Amino acid sequence: MKLLLAIETSWNRPRVLLGDGADRLFDSERLFDSHPGSAGTRPPELSTQVSGGIEALGAEVRDIGAIAVNVGPGRLTSIRAGIAFSNALAFSLSIPIHPFNYFQIMASQLDRITDLPALVGVPAAGDLAYVGLVRGGKVESPRFGSLSVVAEEVRAGLKEVAVAGGSRPRLLSLPRSATVVDTRIESPDGGVLFEMGLAAWERAATGKDRVAPLTEESEIFHEST
Repeated sequence: MKLLLAIETSWNRPRVLLGDGADRLFDSERLFDSHPGSAGTRPPELSTQVSGGIEALGAEVRDIGAIAVNVGPGRLTSIRAGIAFSNALAFSLSIPIHPFNYFQIMASQLDRITDLPALVGVPAAGDLAYVGLVRGGKVESPRFGSLSVVAEEVRAGLKEVAVAGGSRPRLLSLPRSATVVDTRIESPDGGVLFEMGLAAWERAATGKDRVAPLTEESEIFHEST
C-alpha cells in the first residue's frame, strides 16, 4: 500500500490527510474535532499528527509514496514548518512533493460553489496582503501590497465579485465599486489539497524533491506589473 500525505498548514492549525487511491483513510481534523474538550485548544504538532495517522492505519512511514503540501502564502511560521517537514520526509524516502499554493487550492475550492470571479485575500503584516482573482478554477493577477490598493487593481472592471480568504472581513469592508458576494470561506480546505495532490500523483506528474514557501518576493507576485 502506497499512501499520499497531504499537509495543510497555511491557516489556523495544521491538518494532515493520508489516503490510498481516492479514499481518505485518515484526516487529523476529524480526529481532533471528535476528541472531547478539544475545542479552542492547540492541535498536536505536525509530526505527531503524521505519526498518529500512520499508526491509525497500521502502516509505516515508508508506505508514504508522495506528498502534497500548501506552500503559502499564509502564516509564514506554519507554512515553513510544513515545508521543512515535507522536504525532510521526501529526502529520507526519495519520494516526490507536489506543491500547490494558497490561491490554486482556493481556486479549485471556489469553482465548486460559485460561477463568479472571486477575490481571494491572505493577510500579511499591517495593512499588507496577498490578493488574487480566481475564476473558473484558475488563478489570475496575484498581487502583494496594501490591501485596498491591490484589491482595487485585481478587481478592476468587474461588476460582481465573490470574496474569500483570510482577508475576507477586510475585503468586505472596502468601498464597493462592484456587487460583492460573501462566500464565507476563509481558508483552503485540506481535503481539496489532497484531491489535487492525488490527481497529480496518479497522472505521474513530475513532482519536486524540494520546495520553498511562497512569499512577497516570489515571481508570481511580480509578473505583468
